[in-house]
Amino acid sequence: MVDDPGLEDDNSDEGKEEIDTEAESDSVTDIDPASDIDLDINGDVVPGNELSLEVSNRFGPLDRERSVMVNGERAGTTDDGDLSVTVPYTEEMNVSIPSDSVSRTLDVATDASIEFDDGVAQNRNVTASVQVGSTSVPGVSVSQDGKTIGTTDENGEVTLTMPERVGTTDVRAERGAISVQRSVELPAPEVTVTSPFVFPGLPAPVAVTANGEGVPGATVDVAGGGTVTTDDDGTARVQLPIDNEATFTATLAGEETTTTVGRLYLRLTVVVVLVPGVVGGFIWTYLKLAARREGSGADGVTGSGFGEGIGIVAFFLALVDALAALIDSLRMPSLSEWSFRLPRPSFGLSSLAGLASVSMPSISLPRPSLGLGSLLGRRSSSERSGITSSIRERLGFGSDDEDEVTEEPGPSLAEEPLGPPEPRTEVRAYWHAFLDRVGLGNRETYTPGQAARSALSAGFPVRQVRRLLSVFREVEYGGREPSSERVAEARAAATDLLDHDPDEEGSE
Repeated sequence: MVDDPGLEDDNSDEGKEEIDTEAESDSVTDIDPASDIDLDINGDVVPGNELSLEVSNRFGPLDRERSVMVNGERAGTTDDGDLSVTVPYTEEMNVSIPSDSVSRTLDVATDASIEFDDGVAQNRNVTASVQVGSTSVPGVSVSQDGKTIGTTDENGEVTLTMPERVGTTDVRAERGAISVQRSVELPAPEVTVTSPFVFPGLPAPVAVTANGEGVPGATVDVAGGGTVTTDDDGTARVQLPIDNEATFTATLAGEETTTTVGRLYLRLTVVVVLVPGVVGGFIWTYLKLAARREGSGADGVTGSGFGEGIGIVAFFLALVDALAALIDSLRMPSLSEWSFRLPRPSFGLSSLAGLASVSMPSISLPRPSLGLGSLLGRRSSSERSGITSSIRERLGFGSDDEDEVTEEPGPSLAEEPLGPPEPRTEVRAYWHAFLDRVGLGNRETYTPGQAARSALSAGFPVRQVRRLLSVFREVEYGGREPSSERVAEARAAATDLLDHDPDEEGSE
């Protein structure tokens, strides 16, 4: 008999002896010198387990089948010398063949234990198994706190429901020589908030646990907020108050446990303000790096062009071009673009009072241009045309000898130059002179990268296109004035491009 009421649920194996359930069970042969019959027994000698019996004749074939007895009761008749018998729930098992006076007595392992496959917590359904060593014992009666629950199935298992209380519950398994009891601890539950993203006035996820397992059916209340009951997993979502902190109270079987979460306003600020700022900064940095990378040829520029990689990078670059043009078109006008008109004072009949009536001055503002594809900012087409003509003259690019076109002389210019153009204006002029050479029409609909790809497809050299594109992008999107070295680099690249004949072979 085994009775261990002090067995706790920590499943510790310290101090336990290994139970030998296979003693005299692998192959036990009874040899009686006075009999010609051998009796072999195979299997684990554990209550409820099946053993295999083999009856044979030592000196020849078995002449007939034998009747087998187990503990004095008939177990059956062999079939071709074989028979399966069940180990009784006793401390000893006697197997005998009365007709041949053959008998064998085996010790039955009865040192049992109760194991739980699931976590133990209040209100939870758990599976308990009765085992001897590593072998499950079927058909054992199981009770909980003195109330019979049922018997173990063929796998030695039975389902129990843990009570809704704090303390212990006693589980007992008993049948014949099998008798074992286990006391299970049911600690007070704990309530926790399972997410760091909790905000005032919004639902928050909570969990009520005991022994690390969810407790279903517990009530969770928030001061100034909502009240909910946990589900089968011990979790729920409860409404928070509009306050800087929230106190959660979990109640189960009269036991209460609380937890408080503070700085709710700070959490909301972090999510609403900082996170979008970080995400926006990341996206902006990625777009800038992608634009610079394409300008330097790192996105797959080869000797034959930019390739076919118009994926996510190309999409974002096009978006940057459009946004830059939109922002430039909506910029505040400079003072030179404002028009003031001050009226002359008029003196009427009110002069009798000694005061002059003066009408309010009128101010006219320039109308913003909303062209998204403008690559020259707010410059008009006539300004672009003038700059393009000027740069074409400076770089020595004229009409071909074969198709020379005679143009009527235009208006004469001032004899004294108005001064050197600004570096930004000069780079833009180089770029548009290059686009004129390419013959790219409706250029406002193209991004710089698309325009460059068109030039490469037409046979213009990669290195010069890449250099001019890089300087132009720094001017348009870099937000800084180009250095004299970068202007000189753009001028040299534009000169080479304007002198290049796309029909020539050996373009780099």
